[in-house]
This record gives sequence, C-alpha cells and structure tokens, in this order.
Amino acid sequence: MARRSRKGQIATGTFLIDLGCLGIKSAFASLFNTQREYKQKLRDAMMARQDMIKADLDLVAKITREAIAYAKELGFKRPPDYRDAVLMLGDADPDACDVPIPLGGKDGKPFFIAGPYDNVDQIMAKLERKLGPDGFHLLVPIGGGEEVFLPDE
Repeated sequence: MARRSRKGQIATGTFLIDLGCLGIKSAFASLFNTQREYKQKLRDAMMARQDMIKADLDLVAKITREAIAYAKELGFKRPPDYRDAVLMLGDADPDACDVPIPLGGKDGKPFFIAGPYDNVDQIMAKLERKLGPDGFHLLVPIGGGEEVFLPDE
C-alpha cells in the first residue's frame, strides 16, 4: 500500500498476508522523500518478484482485518511492526467493502505452508493444540534441496 503525502513524500505499508493460516506474517512501514526513491528502493524490488495491482483501500483494510481475526482464532498474533504499517489504512472502512475474503486453506481447514523464516515446530505445535493432529493441512520443505516425487493418489 503506497500513499502520497501533501509534501510529495511516499508512505508505504507492506504486508505479507497468509489467508490460509497465519494471518499477517510480516509487515513494515517506509517513508520515501521522492517517488524516484520509492521506486528504486522498494517498488522495483517488489515488482521483480510479484506484479502489483491497484486495490481499493477498503478492500486492503478488510483483507488485513479478516486475516488477523482468522489467525487470532488459531492462536497467532500479528507481528509488532504491523502497528506502523497499518497507519497507511487509517481512513479505510473495511465494512464498506462487500468483497468476500476467502479464509482457511483446504477442505474447510487451515492450511499451513511453511515459509523460509517460519518456526515450523512451534507453528505445528500450536495448530495441534488448538485443532488436533488432523485439524489442519500443511506443506513443509523436507530439506536438502533434493527433489522428491510422490506417487499419484
């Protein structure tokens, strides 16, 4: 989320959101003095990984709100830097957005997909305590970088 101030600065709130399980995985806020600085230091790097699209501010606020609520039900907290990034959504009204937000992962159960910085053991233990060993789906790397082929089901 990027917004221009009256002084021409670009303020951003960046969120990595997991609607399947963990909610807000990471968030950070940034302030750039010029559009050029914003483009060089943040936007170009992000665009190299993922296309950016225009989104309604109310929709972004609804996605973040719903992700946080879902993750909280599972016992996960939002990251500390969220409080700075969410300032970019200050005048948004998530209730004004009628777009449904798809929560949960697969077959009505949370779906934990382990990322490179996730504490897999801690997350799985929390999910097992809350939902039982069969109450969620997961996808975790098996290490070593080798390819593994599983028979078709």
